[in-house]
Amino acid sequence: MNDIPSATQHSKIKLFVDDAKVHKRIASEHDRALLLEDMERIDDWAKRNSMEFNTSKFQLLHHGSNKELKKPYTLKSETEVESSGEVRDLGILIDGSLSWKAHISDIVKKAKKMASWILRSFSTRKPEHMLLLYKAYVRPHIEYCSSLWSPHLIGEIERLEAIQRSFTHTLEGCDNLDYWDRLKFLGLWSLQRRRDRFKILTMWKIWRGLLPNHSNITFRNSPRHGPSAERPLGKATLKSVNTMIYNSFTSSAIALFNAMPAHMKTQESLAGAKSALDSFLAGIPDKPPVKGYCCPNNNSVSSWLSTGLSTKVRPSA
Repeated sequence: MNDIPSATQHSKIKLFVDDAKVHKRIASEHDRALLLEDMERIDDWAKRNSMEFNTSKFQLLHHGSNKELKKPYTLKSETEVESSGEVRDLGILIDGSLSWKAHISDIVKKAKKMASWILRSFSTRKPEHMLLLYKAYVRPHIEYCSSLWSPHLIGEIERLEAIQRSFTHTLEGCDNLDYWDRLKFLGLWSLQRRRDRFKILTMWKIWRGLLPNHSNITFRNSPRHGPSAERPLGKATLKSVNTMIYNSFTSSAIALFNAMPAHMKTQESLAGAKSALDSFLAGIPDKPPVKGYCCPNNNSVSSWLSTGLSTKVRPSA
């Protein structure tokens, strides 16, 4: 499998275990022909190696607004690769508009199903028992790879938060508390705040070389402010594309990382970075968007810090 990339000439290919993704920018019929040529080359590679692709698993995903170029591809073997509305890639649902609506709907459905199973199967409502189950069986569904698909739309944030909100409402001592107070009582962060935390720690890992810098993020270091990164700005003609870029990981995560105190970003170990970050976040209010609640802002760490919020931070030793 590792030598499949040598079979292509005009496209880029990415491999993971036994999955292969071929992608190319298509701006004309000529580009379509070049992509089809590479697909044929990959098919020939399989035959030379006495292999056969599972054509039933072929998927085609188009991005962009040019409908004339959104046509299926037919190989010499008469295999037709038709366009898919959405594709699941390593557990993440991606659609042609690069919206995460379908993925969020999918994980909300799974998390609700698991939460209902827990509540039906266990009679206890003691927080120490139920939170253990919630963290093990429910929360992973709504946090897997969240740095990639983390929503910025209030409605989608509310949908995700509603899972934790409804589950914690059933716990002992929480029935007379609103959601914001329940978070404090149970020692929980909102799911939104946890996604911000994941982004910051992912940026720290990229800065430290613990994760590959596939997005080619440019870092700079200051003796006073510590490391920071250059935030990309959308330069597309369409406003929707610029909005997508602005709220993507490589933009929103950089804004969060740059806003962190130097003593957090300059920690030498992951444990030290987590401890320093948690101490800093403890001083920032956590009031996620909830229907019927009067929220002062969208609750992102960036929003709170942009208001000039004064946080009492205990530097990590």
